[in-house]
Amino acid sequence: MRIRALVIGGLCLVALVSIMALSRRDPRPAVLVVGDSIVGGKYQHPTLMARLPAYRFTSRAVGGCCSPHVVGQLRGDRAGYAAVVIGVGTNDAYRHLPLATYRANLRELVRLAGPGRAVLVAPPLVLPGSPGLTEAQVRPYRAVMEAVATEAGCRYVPPVIPARRALYWDTTHPNGRGAAYLARAIGEELEAICASSTRSRELPSG
Repeated sequence: MRIRALVIGGLCLVALVSIMALSRRDPRPAVLVVGDSIVGGKYQHPTLMARLPAYRFTSRAVGGCCSPHVVGQLRGDRAGYAAVVIGVGTNDAYRHLPLATYRANLRELVRLAGPGRAVLVAPPLVLPGSPGLTEAQVRPYRAVMEAVATEAGCRYVPPVIPARRALYWDTTHPNGRGAAYLARAIGEELEAICASSTRSRELPSG
């Protein structure tokens, strides 16, 4: 029994090493996703990340997060990503976080992401009948995000999902069909970031 256990353990170790080696050889750009359930993919089948197979995603997004929590997500994982997708704001509006605090947190997120790497994703449109949240509440937070993106010169994805019930799981979360709109817009921004990074590496030094 002991020999059998050692053999099984050895095989598991070989498999783990093989998986790690394959991961290191994966040529796709690495992208970190931080934020709330909208970018995290809750209620989406397939998720927006699954719709973008050209990238190797790591997600730290958690449902219900506000911008202070997302700053913590990004501070905890900043290793070698080509881009950082940041989606936050719906829960800040729901909890009435001061706009000045939201602005300061977004600026910190862009700084932590690094020059030219941040993709700010605006909260989606809120459908009528949402309990405790209205489109009018969310709109000022979107305006702040757009202003921070302009100020920092980083990528910004506006609310691209049409306000149609068939594209939402509930009144605030897109379903799989709605996520297709968001994935397309995020994919365009990631492509632009990666193309810019490639051009920078190809420029002659000196």
